[in-house]
Amino acid sequence: MLDQSSPLTHSILQPEGKNAFALKRLRRALIDCELCPSESLSEADVSDRFGLGRAAVRHAFAKLEVEGFISPIPRNGWQVAPITGAAIGDVLEARCVVEPQLATGLVTQQDLRHLRIISSQLDALAGRTEAEAVVASRALDRSFLNLLSKRRGEIIAQWVNGALDHSARLLSYFEAGQPVYAPSSRTQLVDLLESGDEPAARSLLLQEVSRFREYIVGRMLRSRTFASSLTDVTGVATMGGELSIDHVTAPRRHAAPLTSKDKGTEQ
Repeated sequence: MLDQSSPLTHSILQPEGKNAFALKRLRRALIDCELCPSESLSEADVSDRFGLGRAAVRHAFAKLEVEGFISPIPRNGWQVAPITGAAIGDVLEARCVVEPQLATGLVTQQDLRHLRIISSQLDALAGRTEAEAVVASRALDRSFLNLLSKRRGEIIAQWVNGALDHSARLLSYFEAGQPVYAPSSRTQLVDLLESGDEPAARSLLLQEVSRFREYIVGRMLRSRTFASSLTDVTGVATMGGELSIDHVTAPRRHAAPLTSKDKGTEQ
């Protein structure tokens, strides 16, 4: 056996536990809409589909319920959380509450160095429209916000990560495998954090949330599934409606590429 004090036993070399692996795999499936909004699930089916143990799936479902991705159906398994106007509003409101908190607190010189490295990498991708570049810019922005949130402690970090996970799920659904939305530059935010201008930094963080909101609302209003149930466009734009997405048509729409005729009218 290896000496537990040996560097060979470093955590990155240890096999990931079955429960942790199942949780990460199923969370990713939900964020990517591989498990579609409103889809009914059973532990047995998910276990077979993803090659996971039943106990690990059960453990993951309990965690994912707390995170708001699924909910139990009495005597009938589980259901993936639907994407509705109200749910979108909740995600955006959560981000408006928690992300401005990232402007407060001490930012060390080491933090600033790391933030500048990430922001410079993000700037290098500015204007790139290839799917790979858009996805890479989102990953960098997520790393940037994760670094900021960790300064504020575990609770704030969990709140931020939860809101960002649900935001990523909205992008996965409405973009249907064709990533378009790319985050803005964070260089000015780093400058404000370095100068200690918390009010301006908070305002800039909120501006980015507002930009994301406008993008998602625009996508929602152009979605045929949402539009087919619209009775009050103003209500939708203000997130006041309870508009559901049909999970039966969702997989087909995800799989089918958009034609030139569809662009601008569908997701």
